Amino acid sequence: SFYCQLKNTSLRILPQHAKRSFCCALASIACAGTLLLPSHPAFALPADRSVSQYVRKSWTVREELPHGTVRGIAQTPDGYLWLATYEGIVRFNGERFRVFDKDTTRALANSSVLTLLRSRDDTLWLGTAAGVVTYRDGVFQKIEVPGTRDELVNAFEEGSDGSIWIGSWGGLSHVVNGRAAQEKIALPNKLINALAITADGALWIGTA
Repeated sequence: SFYCQLKNTSLRILPQHAKRSFCCALASIACAGTLLLPSHPAFALPADRSVSQYVRKSWTVREELPHGTVRGIAQTPDGYLWLATYEGIVRFNGERFRVFDKDTTRALANSSVLTLLRSRDDTLWLGTAAGVVTYRDGVFQKIEVPGTRDELVNAFEEGSDGSIWIGSWGGLSHVVNGRAAQEKIALPNKLINALAITADGALWIGTA
């Protein structure tokens, strides 16, 4: 694996000792087999209380969650939770799941949704096993992004300017004001698994 930093068009390969810190920065919670959510709107819990002090409920495939692994979670302004799974993008209203997959949604050429981002304009960006799909105002749309066609799309990051960085197994792509382009940078490995933007605007890239 390689870890790279892109800032002001300059690419830097991280030394070996920096990899552990980068991995920690990119670590995320993986929900394997169970979706566990609070029974009230999600706010930060007081530090002096344990999770066991709250009422909680879990949902699994027995409750019609379509797959046991949830790859990403986002909430839209209407209150719905959206879940990225290997069996489609799932909308959850707190009681029932509605699944959008390749059989029910024309824009999804592949049901595997690997990552999910809600951007500041309330667009949902879906990284699938076959490219990029967006959801806005009730409409799913396949987005042609150079470098992502039929590739695993594993990561999104939104820049301070509202542009969207996309990491896939086809390399690094960038969507600015609706225009998509592939970044021509000399990555040691174009198979991108993770992205993160730091406070100073640097884009960190984790590759396979």
